[in-house]
Amino acid sequence: MTTQAPATLPQASPATGGLLRLSRIVAPLALIVVTLLAYSPALRGGWVWDDDYYVTGNVALRSASGLWRIWTEIGAVPQYYPVTHTTLWLEWRLWGDQPTGYHVANVLLHCASALLVGVILRRLAVPGWWLVPWLFALHPVHVESVAWVTERKNVLSALFYLASLWAYLRFVGATQVSPLRWRWYAVSMALFVCALLSKSVTSSLPAVVLLVTYWKRGRITKVDVLPLLPFFALGLAMGSLTGWMERHIVGAQGNEFDFTIADRVLIAGRAVWFYVTKLAWPNPLIFMYPRWRIDDHAPWQYAFPLAGVALVIALWLLRRRIGRGALVAALFFVGSLVPALGFVNVLPMRYSFVADHFQYLASLGLFTLFAVAVVRFVPRGMIPHVSVALCLALAIITWRHARDFSDLETLWQRTIAKNPSSWMAHNNYGVLLISKGRIPEAIHELETTMSLKPDHAESRLNLGVIAQHQGKLDEAERRFREAMSLRDGYVDAYYNLGSLYVDEGRLPEAIELLQQTVNLAPNHHAAHTNLGMAFARQGRTADAMKQYQTAIRLNPDATLAHVNLGALYLEGGDLDRAAAEWTEVVRLDPNDAMALNNLGIVQAQRGRLDEAEQYFRRSLASDPNYPDALTNLGIIYMKRGDAAAAANQFRHALRGDPKHARARAMLEQVENAR
Repeated sequence: MTTQAPATLPQASPATGGLLRLSRIVAPLALIVVTLLAYSPALRGGWVWDDDYYVTGNVALRSASGLWRIWTEIGAVPQYYPVTHTTLWLEWRLWGDQPTGYHVANVLLHCASALLVGVILRRLAVPGWWLVPWLFALHPVHVESVAWVTERKNVLSALFYLASLWAYLRFVGATQVSPLRWRWYAVSMALFVCALLSKSVTSSLPAVVLLVTYWKRGRITKVDVLPLLPFFALGLAMGSLTGWMERHIVGAQGNEFDFTIADRVLIAGRAVWFYVTKLAWPNPLIFMYPRWRIDDHAPWQYAFPLAGVALVIALWLLRRRIGRGALVAALFFVGSLVPALGFVNVLPMRYSFVADHFQYLASLGLFTLFAVAVVRFVPRGMIPHVSVALCLALAIITWRHARDFSDLETLWQRTIAKNPSSWMAHNNYGVLLISKGRIPEAIHELETTMSLKPDHAESRLNLGVIAQHQGKLDEAERRFREAMSLRDGYVDAYYNLGSLYVDEGRLPEAIELLQQTVNLAPNHHAAHTNLGMAFARQGRTADAMKQYQTAIRLNPDATLAHVNLGALYLEGGDLDRAAAEWTEVVRLDPNDAMALNNLGIVQAQRGRLDEAEQYFRRSLASDPNYPDALTNLGIIYMKRGDAAAAANQFRHALRGDPKHARARAMLEQVENAR
C-alpha cells in the first residue's frame, strides 16, 4: 500500500509571477488610456453651463484672500465645498482660464476612482470585481460628471469617498492588537471629511459600511455601529448645511418646490426606475431631461414606488436562496440616490427631477451586481468576449455623448434637439446668443421660453437686457418689473432695474433698488459698484467710496470700481491713490484706454508732460477715437505752443463725439487765440 503525498497548492513559476505583476501595471494603464480616448472630445472642449460660476467668473480663485474666503465665508462660492474649490484655485495658478487642464484633471480623477473601485471590490472578494472599474470608467451616463468642469465636485468627492471606504475596511480588517488599526480609522475619518467638503452627497458612506458588514456577516452589531457614529454626525451636519444653502443661497424654494409628501414619494419612485433604465439602456442621454408631471390622483404613478418597495421586499425574502448581494446592491443604489430623489429641494428640480450626474456614485451598486451576474451566468469562455464587446460599445457611446460638451452653444443646441420642451435650455441659449450679438435669434429663444413657461421670470429679464441695449428704455423697465413681479426677491431684476435708473439719472429709485440688491446678495460686487456710482452722482463721496471699496474687496478684478474710485481720489486731490487705482486697472488690462488716459491726467497735474503724453498715446493706441484722450493730448500740445497740432486733436475728438463739450471749448480757445 503506497502512501499518498499531502496535497499542496501549485506554485507559480517565475514567468507566471512576472506576467501577473505586469498585468497589474498594464491593466490600470489600459483603463486610463481607453478612458482618455473615450473622453477625447471633452478634453478638447471649452467651458459650458455654470463653469463661469465655478471657474472663469469665480473671483475667489484669483488671489490668496480668495482662498481664505473659500474656506471661511458662506456664499463666497456657489456651494460650501471648499476642497473642490481649493483644487480649482490651485489649477487657476497652473492654467488660468484655459479649460483643457481642468478637463484632463476631471478625467484622471474619474480614472483614479474607477481603479480604486477595483481595489475595494477585490479586497471584498466580489466575483467579477475586475469588470466593475471598466463599467464605471466607460459608461456614458457619467459623461455629465466627467466632461463638465462644474462637476469637479462629483469626481473629486467620489475619490475621497472611495479612499475613505478603503481605509475603513483596513481598519475593520485589522486585528484588535494591531498598532496601525486606529491609524486607519483616523485616515478614513480625514478622507471622509475631505469627501464631504468636496460634495455632501458622500454622507451616505457610513450607511454603506454597514451594508458591506451585513453582506459579509449577515448581521450588524453595536460594535459595528459605534465607530461610525462620528461619521453619521459629520454627514448629517454637512448635509444640513448644503440643504440650507440650496434653499437660501442657491434659491431652491418658492412655488416651484411646493410639493406634498405624496408628490415627493412619486418623484422618488419614478426617478429610481429612470436611473435604472439609463444604466441598462443609455439612450437618449440629455443634459436636461423633461420634467414629468406629478399627479397624486393618478393611480398609475404609484406603480413606480410600489414596484421599488416590492422588489426590495422580494430580495429580502429571497436572501437565503440567492444570497444577500442583490439586496445590498439595490439598497446601496437607492440609498446613494436619496439626496437627489426629491425629498430635499435642489435647484435642478425647477426644470427636471433627474440628471445623469446624480447617480455617479449610486451606479456602482448596479455595476457590481451586473459584474457578478456576468461571472455566474455567462459561459466562462465567453466572458472575455462579452466584457470587451460591452466596454467597447460603452466607450463609443461615451465618445459620442462627450461631443455634446464641446462648447456651450453645442450643449444647448443638442439639449434642445433632444428635449424641445426644455424652457431652461431655450432661455440659456438665448442668453448665449445675446453675448454673441445674435439678437433676433436670442429674442426667438426667449419668446419660446415664455411660451413653454409663461411664469418664467428670467426670460423677461433677458428681453429687458436686449431692450436696454437697443435704447428702448421704457420697454426694458417694463420687462424688469415683470420679472420682479413673477419672482419674489429676484436679485438680478432689482440689479438690472436699479442700474437702468442710474443711467437715466433717477438716483433715489436706483439707490433703493440697488440697496435691496446688496441686502439680498451681499457679495454682488457689480451692485456695489453701481450703488457707488449713484452715490457719487448725488455728491455723497464717502458713501460712494465705501461701495467701490466693498466691490473691490469682493472682486479685486472689478475694473469699473477701480476706475471710479480713482476718479474720486483725483477729485479730492489725492493723486497717489488715484494713480494706484488706475495702475491696478492697467495691470489687469494693459489696453484699458480709460485707465491709461486717467494716468496721463495724473502725470499732467504733476507737471510731467512727457509722461502724460505717453499715457495719452497708449490710450489712443487702444482706442484711436477716444475723445477724452484726444482732447488731453491736444491740451499737451497747447502747453507746448503747438496750436495747429492741438486743433487737429480737438477736431478729431469732435468727429468721434460732436457733443464733447471740453474738446469744443478747447478748439474755440485755440481758434480765438489765432
